[in-house]
Amino acid sequence: MSSSAIGSVLLLFFAENPVGSAINKSMGVLNDPKGVIAAQFIIGYPVALSLYTAIFFSIPRVYEEVALEAGLSRLEYLYRVLLPMTRNQVLSGLVLTHARVFADFGASLVVGGGIRGKTWIFPIYIYMTTQYGDLVALSIALLLYLAVAVALLYTLYTIREVAGGFT
Repeated sequence: MSSSAIGSVLLLFFAENPVGSAINKSMGVLNDPKGVIAAQFIIGYPVALSLYTAIFFSIPRVYEEVALEAGLSRLEYLYRVLLPMTRNQVLSGLVLTHARVFADFGASLVVGGGIRGKTWIFPIYIYMTTQYGDLVALSIALLLYLAVAVALLYTLYTIREVAGGFT
């Protein structure tokens, strides 16, 4: 499902659904930064869920059984065994999920309304700058976008290098 379609579904939920309408009236979600955050959460959640499900299901169950036999609780197993074992994958998942959310355009525009100075996120800023024809601002924005992409790639590279150093 495209990002704009997800934004349209969220817009219908907050505008037409009685539960969503009550949430919108009490919290002011539509045309507000809270709506952008809600849209980005809905966009990023499936990515994070699929990544972390794959990561945690790849760990053999025997580790959990041994930890529980050794007297650890499930929470202690999570923090003392599972997370240290998967630290690099979890960090890579955070970076990839952040990259997906950072690049969201459609849902954030539909739910947030694209209000200048209030609900503009970086992709919306680039789009609006293109529409207004401000080439200097567009060039700076694209360079910043490129810098963020390089920083994300460098972070992933660093995580992988650190992981290689510990194994």
